[in-house]
Amino acid sequence: MGSAADSASSGSDVLFHRLESVHLRPRPVDAYSVFATLSIGCISMLYLRLYFLPRDQSRPPFNPPAAIQANEVMYECLSPAEAAAVRLAQRNSASEPATEVTPMVPGTSGEAFSAPLVNRCYRDQCAGRWKPPRTRHCSLCRTCRSGFDHHCAIFANCLTAPHIPSFLSLLLCTPPTVGLLISPMMLPLLRRTRKAWAIACVDEGIRVRWWNWKPSWVIAAGPMGRWAGGLILGWKALDRVDGGGAYGEVRLKIGVLVFLGLLLSAVCLALAYATIQVILDGHLTVDRERARTHSRARASVLALQQQGRPVPSGLMEQMERYAERRWFFVPVTHGPSDGVIVPTLPIDRAYDLGRKRNWALIMGKGWGWVLPWNAVRRGMDMRAVCQWPIAGGTEIWLRLNAERTIIISAAEWASESE
Repeated sequence: MGSAADSASSGSDVLFHRLESVHLRPRPVDAYSVFATLSIGCISMLYLRLYFLPRDQSRPPFNPPAAIQANEVMYECLSPAEAAAVRLAQRNSASEPATEVTPMVPGTSGEAFSAPLVNRCYRDQCAGRWKPPRTRHCSLCRTCRSGFDHHCAIFANCLTAPHIPSFLSLLLCTPPTVGLLISPMMLPLLRRTRKAWAIACVDEGIRVRWWNWKPSWVIAAGPMGRWAGGLILGWKALDRVDGGGAYGEVRLKIGVLVFLGLLLSAVCLALAYATIQVILDGHLTVDRERARTHSRARASVLALQQQGRPVPSGLMEQMERYAERRWFFVPVTHGPSDGVIVPTLPIDRAYDLGRKRNWALIMGKGWGWVLPWNAVRRGMDMRAVCQWPIAGGTEIWLRLNAERTIIISAAEWASESE
């Protein structure tokens, strides 16, 4: 009796310890809950960060920095023709004083030595605010944004260069989070899908109401939609039989929700890929679309010229409007003025620093931006956004062209004096 009692006692102790170890050991469901909560929290943090951006975010200062006003550094300015038009408008305006109306330097020839004017915006709330390079006026927000990428309706605000790390991190965090959340339901839902399709193929009511109904080809937008409609009807018929599983976990609404999650993940991956390509190419989204418009207009002009047909003036204006050509004030230490206004080449991309530097400029060095809490704190500062670095090759070209302009002008003045 004693030995039997002792063995029973020892057996119960072993069982107790096993149960205790199982209870203390982290279970898969606990790990799933923790990771799901953290993932949803990270996505929520990134989304709220972008949604609650202040309305004046990325708005440039009213006047350019002192170094630009004093013509001490190289900066993008209006072309001489645009500057002349602005000065003429200022002279003819009764409500605005004629500021910065200095004409070309006396004794010089050509527009290269005219006093430079920075670009300013007079639309909506801007009221003459400085418009740095890569700045666009958002007609929805009614203000200018430096480093403007696009206006995002989901965030009800503009996405600008300083906040692209948060945006890209949000896009890349969404697919794995959706995959984690739906992973326990994928296998049951796939089985449910096969059963629903089998019912849709044999059910007489579905055959009469859907498969034999000719407008289903049009209403469902072709074969794919028609098959999806049949699957939905089969799923609904299956739900009426068993109620969508013991707990309703495989009913049609859950299947549709999972499908929308997968669709959202696909959209996020596509947007992430497009955003990465835009950054590496030295573009912002609006710049890329302008470049595409210019390429289409240029191709149309070349095609018309090859066919010997006249080119519409509107097409030529569109090609010129969306061209990459920019004008820069280049300071010099010798010459009739403190600098020269020089254009870039028509195909020169002045702010393309190369794939590696383009990426580091916007996303920062390293891969720390992948972590959501780092992405929120990263991004370009406003000084870099308002004074976007110029590509090394473009800067060399501008300085050489400025020196060339000075030499040619000096030769012209010497011949005129003789």
